[in-house]
Amino acid sequence: MGAAAPVVRVVGAEATAALAGALSTPGAHADVVVLDLGAGTIDAVAYAGEAASGAGAGTATATATVAGGGALVTLAVAELLQVPLGAAEWAKRGPCERVENPLLVLGEDGSRRFVERALPAATVGSLVAPGPAGPLPFTRTLSPAEWRGLRLRVKRELLGASVSVFDLLASLTLADQQDWTDRDLQSEFGPINPVLFAQSEFTRIDRSA
Repeated sequence: MGAAAPVVRVVGAEATAALAGALSTPGAHADVVVLDLGAGTIDAVAYAGEAASGAGAGTATATATVAGGGALVTLAVAELLQVPLGAAEWAKRGPCERVENPLLVLGEDGSRRFVERALPAATVGSLVAPGPAGPLPFTRTLSPAEWRGLRLRVKRELLGASVSVFDLLASLTLADQQDWTDRDLQSEFGPINPVLFAQSEFTRIDRSA
């Protein structure tokens, strides 16, 4: 006898597929909530019991979509630092360093290291992030530790509010989900205007230096 054919399961939405994949993890519990963080939306999906019959027979899910995502963070960072969106996209991603001199950089944790290749003299005094063509300078007005704190705060404020969707989905039954619409989610959790957020939260930053 030949090997048994693999079981292929077809689901109707990307978020549902993400949940099916998560539940296939050994040791995973059915009460997980899966978050799909995209550029323009945040999708959350949770297991909501078993649908006994009809088109939804089998595993049923409760899903929610709210506006916001990576593009929202990029826009807020661009407004905060007064840099182009392309530079903001790289600056938001992770740790930065300040160029102390062409051969020495200062990290967010206060550590210093020598670089293998001398950096351009024009970058001295700037915070730099890894970019597509090497270190990308993006501001001279903040220390590495300050930018780390602000970067994390932007992400918490713009993306963290959507974590409330987790609690909502975890408490939903399949019947509840039928009455909970995306419109309800928008009025409850957002969307957040990233430009107004940056202006209101970080006007204390002196960009004249």
